[in-house]
Amino acid sequence: MMRLLIKIFILGLMLLLLLDDDDHVDVQDRRALLSLMKSYGKRKLRKRAGMVHSYLLKTGLFSKDVYVETGLLSMYAKCGCLHEAQEVFGGLFT
Repeated sequence: MMRLLIKIFILGLMLLLLLDDDDHVDVQDRRALLSLMKSYGKRKLRKRAGMVHSYLLKTGLFSKDVYVETGLLSMYAKCGCLHEAQEVFGGLFT
């Protein structure tokens, strides 16, 4: 249990570091986000899922990367946020 909490804490710190970066998002950042979304989905951390979504909307990565979009969809579905998952799904094809 402690290892899991440490992993989630480290991934959260990685997200905070990403928030400081203005407009540059590279492959390593994308991998960190995908890992973070997977972890939040498994743990059903709804509030954190919304924070990740807000970050993606702020950076514009959300509308440019199909892997991140499907990761966000999966995270919301696993958290039980079906309305948000449906909104993300609807945005995949626009």
